[in-house]
Amino acid sequence: MPPAGAPGAHPIEVVEDASECVRAAARQWPNRFEAIVSASPKLRRDSNVVRALASLHTPESETILVEAAQVREAGNGYLRAAAVASLVARDSRALTALLPRLLGDRHDAVRRAALDAAHRYGDARSLVALHRIAANPRGKPWERAKASGATTKINRRSPQS
Repeated sequence: MPPAGAPGAHPIEVVEDASECVRAAARQWPNRFEAIVSASPKLRRDSNVVRALASLHTPESETILVEAAQVREAGNGYLRAAAVASLVARDSRALTALLPRLLGDRHDAVRRAALDAAHRYGDARSLVALHRIAANPRGKPWERAKASGATTKINRRSPQS
């Protein structure tokens, strides 16, 4: 099968074009897009589709994103990261209950997205995981700094914690 995209295009460019096509379809035909994704377990596990769901603000699309954020099988780290990023883009509060586990994820992209979410609107349920990340001397400096900042922000929002 010949590669998609312009002749001589780099594979990354082809993937970026395909991703943009998926996002455009979600924006152009949101109801049809959501119906097709809802009916297809394979599409619900596609990170491009999950990113496109960020633009749909329906309960069904949020359910799909929450489920994608919880997929634990090996090889799905980018799917989980895309789901978390989409939930953050939607400003979804459904993510707050998932944050403690996502903050301990082995995949860097998932932890990064979860740290962004915790910094934006994490609550006291995330504090134990954030303290563990911030206090880990072998942890990555950016993770420790982000966890420390999120902890400070959560404590400011809820002083009783």
